[in-house]
Order: sequence, then C-alpha cells, then structure tokens
Amino acid sequence: MTESSDIGAGVFIEDATIGDSVIRSKTVLEEDVVIEDSVVLDSWLIGAGARIGRAMIDHHATLAAGTRIGCADEPGGARTATPPGIVVAPLETLDERRRRLDP
Repeated sequence: MTESSDIGAGVFIEDATIGDSVIRSKTVLEEDVVIEDSVVLDSWLIGAGARIGRAMIDHHATLAAGTRIGCADEPGGARTATPPGIVVAPLETLDERRRRLDP
C-alpha cells in the first residue's frame, strides 16, 4: 500500500507499505517492508521486514532483512540525527552494518 508518496521508475514493490515518502529509481522493496516519512535514493535492495522511519537513505547499497533505521525501537549506532529527529544514513554506515549482519 502506498499513501502520499512519490515512487520512481523501475521500483519493484513486493507487498510493502509506504507512507509520506520518496522512493527514487531502480529499487526493490521485498515483502513486509515499511517506509514512513523518508527519502530512499537510487538502486537499493531493501530486505523483507525492514523498517525505515524519518530517514534519508543514501544510494547503491543493500539493507538486510529485518533492518531498522530511524524507528523508535532502533538502538543507537553509527548514524546522525538532525535537530527535528531525521536520521541520515550515509552509504558507509549502511555498508558497515551490512558487513556485521552478513558475514
């Protein structure tokens, strides 16, 4: 389901929920992904069950299944939050997280 969002060309959505977000091009959202109040740049694979909230996600990487970014239940970690509470996840941070999750 998609509400109040801008979805770019070449985005494949497999039973995901997207609200008030921008998903740029060439991105795959696997099943049970939830993205709210966020911007996801080009060329992504977002694994099943991932949750992204109030975040800006850099381009050309992969989020493992079950990843949580910017959600209330997300523990600390290498990320930056702006004063209004928006999480910025640069590519280097996400690649490091991926290496820890996928040995």
